[in-house]
Amino acid sequence: MRGLAAAALALALASGAAARSAPGDAAGTFLRIPVGARAIGMGGAYTAVSDDPYAMHYNPAGLGWIDNDEVTFQYNNLILDLNQQYIGYVHPLRRGSFGLAWNRVDFGSFDRTLITSGTTFASAGKFDASSNAVTFAYGRPIGERVSLGLQAKWIWEDIAGFTASAGAVDAGIHYRDPNGRLRIGATVQNVGSEIKFLTRSDPLPLLARVGISYQPTDRLLFTSDVEKSIDSEWNVRVGTEYWLVESMALRAGFDPTNEESANYTVGLGFRWRDFKLVYTFTDEGVLDQTHRLAPGFRRGGMGNPPPSISPGASRSSRIRSAVLAPSPVRACDRLSARTSQTIPAITKIQKISMKRPPKPNQ
Repeated sequence: MRGLAAAALALALASGAAARSAPGDAAGTFLRIPVGARAIGMGGAYTAVSDDPYAMHYNPAGLGWIDNDEVTFQYNNLILDLNQQYIGYVHPLRRGSFGLAWNRVDFGSFDRTLITSGTTFASAGKFDASSNAVTFAYGRPIGERVSLGLQAKWIWEDIAGFTASAGAVDAGIHYRDPNGRLRIGATVQNVGSEIKFLTRSDPLPLLARVGISYQPTDRLLFTSDVEKSIDSEWNVRVGTEYWLVESMALRAGFDPTNEESANYTVGLGFRWRDFKLVYTFTDEGVLDQTHRLAPGFRRGGMGNPPPSISPGASRSSRIRSAVLAPSPVRACDRLSARTSQTIPAITKIQKISMKRPPKPNQ
């Protein structure tokens, strides 16, 4: 119920903001470019998944479930010389987890043109443009089923030597059922000040997302997001993931945000011990095709937890499951207990044998 209430609040905020801003009026729209090859491979429907450092882009509440240090990196060559880099790091604390991320979009170089007089133009070299955001995040479980997340980010954009900046906060909530199969997430993002270039100020792209995912088996995952931004229409994203074997996964999704593209995404995922490598392909239509490659490292391994420790359980539940699960130490304890019971019995038999008179010689 808490998750549904938060989702309703998030959508209400987004709808109210949309009424105050027309499409194309927002600044910092690079914040809406999806990151994470795994997430993009599932159509960007990641609000209810958010179980790695990319949670800082989709739902910071997902950080509350991360128990191991993890770092991820993505390089995305979008079109022409426009590219995106994202690096994220998560460190578990005694209560919850802390995250740090840097998201950068480099728009490349442009020709600088000066108007000399009337319709006369002159070339004045080139200029660069880029957008950046640094995020500090914290997620913490509240009980065994709900996690809350909050993050602050500093945003700055540079065009031809002119810089504009703004601060913003994101908040999210994440729910997992006792079996870890059903997950629900909601988030409100980019709540902050306006970005001002020279004399013009524009709002940040205030965004609300609600997502749900369901895992009917350990290998299969379905996920979906509904989102609304102040500078876009309602969008519904869907995606799926299937692990062929323990080390390789297939992904597919539908992303309706690019009207010029085919809207579908496909991807592959590989993992081995502490490492993972994820690849995603998207067809951008007239803007050509996009390939994304994202390596990652998680201390403690990338494999799924054993069935006795549900992926949806909280830290306390996993600790209790680990305590109750069989282990070599407890096996040795049981063997020691049996041995301690057997030794006195053997000693008693030996004493009885010593009291018996010796047999006469034949």
